[in-house]
Amino acid sequence: MTKRILITKEKGGVASTTTAVNLAYDLAQRGNRVLLVDMDTRGDCAACLGLDPAGGLYDVVRHVFGGDGSLLDNGAVRARPGLDLIRTNTTGTATVLDLLRDVPLLGVSNLLSDIGMDYDYLLFDTSAASGVLRRAAMQIADLMVIPTRLEALGMPDIASLIEAYGKRQRVIILPVCFRKLNVHQYNLSVLREAYGEPSFDGRVADAIPDRVAVIESHSAMRPVLEYEPMSDASVAYRALTGDV
Repeated sequence: MTKRILITKEKGGVASTTTAVNLAYDLAQRGNRVLLVDMDTRGDCAACLGLDPAGGLYDVVRHVFGGDGSLLDNGAVRARPGLDLIRTNTTGTATVLDLLRDVPLLGVSNLLSDIGMDYDYLLFDTSAASGVLRRAAMQIADLMVIPTRLEALGMPDIASLIEAYGKRQRVIILPVCFRKLNVHQYNLSVLREAYGEPSFDGRVADAIPDRVAVIESHSAMRPVLEYEPMSDASVAYRALTGDV
């Protein structure tokens, strides 16, 4: 049975795409069949994996809801052994959202379920701008991962996401870009206190440290787990994989 994981955010700059790409890569490295679907309007998953952005998601939606209604091909390309990617780009995402304007949410959720049915893991990289795509993914996700920076904690954003959607699935709050600063350590302790109650179905994961290797991996268009597998950022991302 396919496990569906949603990586989402309310604001940019929280390493959600970096998280989605490295989590997908590590799951594939462990012998799983993984499909990563890029729903973010920036379409950066392809670049992080050394591929050109393209309208793959647009092509799927156009065929199903603008064509004969059947799903013949999920539009995925092979990014790494065991890891397939459905790409998007800025133009493609905007067009997809326009095509889906009058489609019931259940119809979009069913499409997302169908495109991942042959995989062990189905991951969605989304943002607030993903609109109905994010809402549909939230309907079917088993797990929601919420990356958050620790400079400005963003507690209201985390709380609103969990309140609106987190009651349907387990939640992992992922602190990113962690440095040994007093403000980071304090905000991390606040997060753990706020979401450490037994009534909360989830946890605050180990923080992903702020390291040059992560930035360099973006330039190299590779996951940091592939670019520098022994870095402590890579160690932290492998710990996240163990959590899911």
